[in-house]
Amino acid sequence: MRKPKDYMTMPQPKKSTASAAATLILTTSIPLIFVGFSSSAATAADEIEKPGEIVAAQIRTQGYTCEDPVEAKADPELSKPDENVWLLRCKSERYRVRLIPDLDAKVERLD
Repeated sequence: MRKPKDYMTMPQPKKSTASAAATLILTTSIPLIFVGFSSSAATAADEIEKPGEIVAAQIRTQGYTCEDPVEAKADPELSKPDENVWLLRCKSERYRVRLIPDLDAKVERLD
């Protein structure tokens, strides 16, 4: 009776120099690609605007002044679905701002 072939011990074809070089390039360049992505993601995270800057920019487009936004807090009690209300404190002014998609913000100056 014939003994079955053991495929694990069969000789493997030798790699050509070109395929060995390609394998070396791929194994060394892939980590570099990921390092590039992680550093650009960190840079993007540093450039994200704060809510106060975003709300202040919106009311400035409507003619209100807001120099140096100090703080912006969401007001969950007055907010509704698709209508976020923010209390914006600037250097010398305070506002209640209702942001409504596709419309101008409703701005109320607070004393």
